[in-house]
Amino acid sequence: MSPENVLKVVEEIYEPALQELDIPRTNIDPAVTLGSLSAEELLEYAYFLCDVVRYYTKCPSCRDEVNQSFATLQAVLGFANWYTCEELKKHRQPYVCE
Repeated sequence: MSPENVLKVVEEIYEPALQELDIPRTNIDPAVTLGSLSAEELLEYAYFLCDVVRYYTKCPSCRDEVNQSFATLQAVLGFANWYTCEELKKHRQPYVCE
């Protein structure tokens, strides 16, 4: 998926949904497991990851980092029970926001 399409998914699907909850953007301790976090903490981290994805999309040579950050974001949203695996897979389709 192109960095542009990744950014569209983040800006048109994930961020608006997270903004509605008025939750903060919070990084997590890298030594913590996702399974040990509450749903609220997972969503705060997901919101933080939206900025990480955006940061890497500005760097033309950071395509791998864009995709890694996006995959992490989707995993976190899945762990938070916000989306099913099927929904997350559909979000990776290039036409999803068109």
